[in-house]
Amino acid sequence: KWRVMRARDGELRATDRLGELAIAHIRTHPVQTVALSVRKLALFWLPEFPDDADQSHGTTITALRWAEAIQHLLIVMLGGLAVAQWRRRTKAERLILITIACFWLVHAAAYVMPRYRLPVLPLLLVSATSVLMPMVRRPVRVATVTASA
Repeated sequence: KWRVMRARDGELRATDRLGELAIAHIRTHPVQTVALSVRKLALFWLPEFPDDADQSHGTTITALRWAEAIQHLLIVMLGGLAVAQWRRRTKAERLILITIACFWLVHAAAYVMPRYRLPVLPLLLVSATSVLMPMVRRPVRVATVTASA
């Protein structure tokens, strides 16, 4: 349909017409539109799970792909925990979280492709680290054993 419209009307008119059709669809199907938007926002953060193509490359590749997916979920969960601990975050950390949220909303509103989240992943890692580091830095109490003679 796009190619026919573009050939017949030109790219600008075809784009405008598709925009009008999209707005009309949103107005007539608001509940479906909201549901799709929420789904796209969630899909933005889902990892790429191994598929049949990965399994055809052998067990090692499949295991590495699963490790990558688990690592990604851990980073997203720790980033979510940083959001949940909003009041504990510094102003700089809050700015990072706001930047991530803006990036997410802009990109997830239009399309969902895993490569489009790559630019924001370093910021998400910083946020995840801000949650993890206080746990790692806690002093470990070492029990001392006294020798009795």
